[in-house]
Amino acid sequence: MPLVNLKSIIEETENTGFALGGFNITNLEMIEGAIEAAQNLDLPVIINIHPYHIAHTSLEAISSLVKERAGRARIAVALHIDYITDLGMLREAITCGFTSLMFVAPTGLSFEDMIIETRNAAELAHRNDLLIESEFPPEENSGLTDPEKAKGRKDMLDTCPYGAIWWNEEKRGSLYS
Repeated sequence: MPLVNLKSIIEETENTGFALGGFNITNLEMIEGAIEAAQNLDLPVIINIHPYHIAHTSLEAISSLVKERAGRARIAVALHIDYITDLGMLREAITCGFTSLMFVAPTGLSFEDMIIETRNAAELAHRNDLLIESEFPPEENSGLTDPEKAKGRKDMLDTCPYGAIWWNEEKRGSLYS
């Protein structure tokens, strides 16, 4: 089965009572192991890639491996890139076929510029019908990922028009938009 958009997996499994497994991988054996384990349970799986793990390869090479293995799987497989801090890399991940994204506002920006960068990342993801998870760097967020402190921060919630980046009253802490 080809890679699937994480949105479809979440919609399909939302009311099943099962946790949706996401596994950080660093090599082919880990990709195969995560997909095989999920197949044994007949459950979908998220393959996560961290930018540190592509330092000696490329997003295209990693995505090609995951796509090929997902193509042989009988379960749904989503491909997620974690902790991107660069909009260029976010665009590259989308071009390479990643089906879920996480963006972290670069450090050193003003609060307002972090909101703008995060909004730009969310708009890019949504133009491609992808879910995006986002956060500010821990040293910059001043506790804004605390649900009580984030309430009423429309400027932050608007960066993610299909939900809320940090807080969603309906889903009580959902990170995806």
